[in-house]
Amino acid sequence: MATKRKTVTLFVYLPDTQQVILSRRGKLEKHAGLLQATVHGQIEPGEVPLLAMKREYKEEAKGEFDKLQQVIEMGSALVGTTTPEETFYHAASLGKMESGKLQTTQEVSEFKRVSEAEVKSIQPYSKVRGQEGFDYQANMVMFDDELAVLKKVF
Repeated sequence: MATKRKTVTLFVYLPDTQQVILSRRGKLEKHAGLLQATVHGQIEPGEVPLLAMKREYKEEAKGEFDKLQQVIEMGSALVGTTTPEETFYHAASLGKMESGKLQTTQEVSEFKRVSEAEVKSIQPYSKVRGQEGFDYQANMVMFDDELAVLKKVF
């Protein structure tokens, strides 16, 4: 599979509540309502993954990257069927006060906090793909690759 683009994905973990912040895609996004990592976005030409992650965190969550703690790399994968992409996964911790400052944007309609137990109820996208009229907003669905990484964040 030829890689068309490169992306970064960041999961933000809240140690105080033992939850991960997921984002729900905004209504103008493809697959609106689908859950995804806290932030996910394309790496611009000439940009390295860490700088792209900082930019995306500011753009999609209005967050201050320097408030994140213990930023770790969680690997990469080639994903996507329509538009193949190489995705670089990361996780970081954030304090309770700072997590309350995150703001939704056009790309992100909601930040949803999930516990490790709730992750078990998230459906992989591959199980619902192609179901006519499927409502992502009313369900907890993630792309398979992100769901696999999310399980490792805890």
